[in-house]
Amino acid sequence: MAASAGAIRAGQAYVEITARDGAFMASMNRMRQQMSTIGKGMMMAGGAGLAIGTGVIGSIVGAAVAFAEVGSALYDMSSRTGVATEALSVLQFAAQQTGTDMASVETGIRKMQKAIEAAAGGSDEAAKALGAVGLTAQQLQGMSADQQMGMIADGLMAIEDPGARAAAAMAIFGKSGTMLLPMLEGGSAGMSQFAAQARSETAAKADALGDSLDALKAAGM
Repeated sequence: MAASAGAIRAGQAYVEITARDGAFMASMNRMRQQMSTIGKGMMMAGGAGLAIGTGVIGSIVGAAVAFAEVGSALYDMSSRTGVATEALSVLQFAAQQTGTDMASVETGIRKMQKAIEAAAGGSDEAAKALGAVGLTAQQLQGMSADQQMGMIADGLMAIEDPGARAAAAMAIFGKSGTMLLPMLEGGSAGMSQFAAQARSETAAKADALGDSLDALKAAGM
């Protein structure tokens, strides 16, 4: 019974974290309702219910906890950077696909935001850094972090000399600039593709977990 309650709490934590940006709302609301119903069922069924549901619970606990851990990490990073969790989830997916660590991504985001803000405030140095990739602060303001990175990536990939490209990346993203180049080499089109893949993959995982919860509910839980 303790295991089922833990799974319920973990899943609900992820639901609340992810739903802040409106992403995957239908799947997450479905999971929230199912977990609440299943938890009540397990409590009412007592030992018999636990015996029936142990196998299914065992298979979904890991997934529910993983959802909660990922969601919690992104929420914490969102609090530190001011970037929406949905945008961070896209960047996390892109980082995973290209072997880039999220610490470099977070550092790069902070430096990028400072550069954009400084350029908007009249800093010649920051404006020059953005100008090296053919952009201005005004073009980037109002975009999500993944969109900003995509635009900057287009400018970086247009620089043919590898050394000049690395220098331009570091001028915007700080020391993390060169670490981010593999993630950015697809430009804005690549970032858009990562976004679509990230949403599809997360929705599929949420639906799969929802199906497992359906099975447990059908068993009388």
